[in-house]
Amino acid sequence: MSSTGTYYSCNGGSTYYYDLTHASSWTSNNTPVIAMDSSVHYRADGIAGGTANVTGSYTGCSMYDSNPDFDCPCINSTQRSSSSTADVVTVKIQTQSNSNNYVFVGADSSVATYNTQFAVGIPNGGSYAWTVSPESVSISPNNSTNAYLVTFTGSTPSASVGSTTEHVTYTYSARSPSDSRAITLRKFSALTTPSAKSGCPDYPNPPAAGQGYLQEFIYNILTNPGLQQVQSGFPGISVSEAVNVSYVAPQGTQVSLQTGGAPTSSTSQIYDCLGIPSSTALPSNLVVCETQTISVGGIQVRTNTLKFTNTSVSIVASYP
Repeated sequence: MSSTGTYYSCNGGSTYYYDLTHASSWTSNNTPVIAMDSSVHYRADGIAGGTANVTGSYTGCSMYDSNPDFDCPCINSTQRSSSSTADVVTVKIQTQSNSNNYVFVGADSSVATYNTQFAVGIPNGGSYAWTVSPESVSISPNNSTNAYLVTFTGSTPSASVGSTTEHVTYTYSARSPSDSRAITLRKFSALTTPSAKSGCPDYPNPPAAGQGYLQEFIYNILTNPGLQQVQSGFPGISVSEAVNVSYVAPQGTQVSLQTGGAPTSSTSQIYDCLGIPSSTALPSNLVVCETQTISVGGIQVRTNTLKFTNTSVSIVASYP
């Protein structure tokens, strides 16, 4: 910003111009858009998109009379710069629920809905270009006006919490501001030791007393790096199970085992319903063992050895 003062000589009518930029007082009529710099008082800083008028003013008096016979009064006057407007182009990565500072790796479609990142460029109508480093991820869409909301898809977790950087450049009218943020690429890696309770509330037609049983095992999900627990609020992530029966006694006993596989709950937990929903009494000496593997978002996270008896199911180190 600059300001020029005009001075007139009373001894001969001459006109003089002086740079009053440093001496002027500067103001903005819209400080959320343009604010005057706190360290360099004649510099304007763009804060957000929009238009603002910046005005510089100087009031002063100077007099030098070389001939006392002439009347050369000191006249106070105010010089003002002409108002100016400035359009500011900005971009900011958002921190709302659809733009967390982490994403889950893996190509499972149930995970992708939680891997969005959101930026706001002002004014509207510009193009967004995203990059991620040092890991490689797929970004869709990208390099377009529609890329204000993008989905990241990758397979490699971050080396440590916050070690990955996302960067967005917003191009509008030949100007390209940018913004960056530290994020974490998180990979499902393990489950916590489950809690257990009798019965499965969502199971239709549970067995009558003495004719079988159901138990519910509840897991929290951990991710790498850092074995961070998945926070509440991520329902619907796919959970799959594979089981292999390895031991049955008495030999030849036929039972129907209940195993889980429901997606994550609203609290981001796994509710695994296990048991023998029999309609008849079970043999008192019944033992069935199976190997169970659990995957979250298409990634295997746990292997259990399960032991079913006539009254309960438990996770054991070995069998029988």
